[in-house]
Amino acid sequence: MTDDETSRLTVYVSPSCPHCRATLEYLAGRQVSFDVRDVTGDRDALAHLIWITGRATVPAVVAGRDVLVGFDATRLEEMIEAMNRPVPDSER
Repeated sequence: MTDDETSRLTVYVSPSCPHCRATLEYLAGRQVSFDVRDVTGDRDALAHLIWITGRATVPAVVAGRDVLVGFDATRLEEMIEAMNRPVPDSER
């Protein structure tokens, strides 16, 4: 895993999803860098989401090997903290 894979979040969303909006607002408020992939208009994003999680449920937040499905502020905070830890040489 590269440093880049653990330093940025990818958030899979649907525009009509209130939990997706809550997730995006939470991350923006924490000033976290993240990429947004709209699964309603991007077939590749949807296919990748299903490949990662085994289902087409949003929001889904991915940071390296860490995946969160749904909105959970406590888990998001844990993911943010994990992103800020240095990656051990054995995992590079």
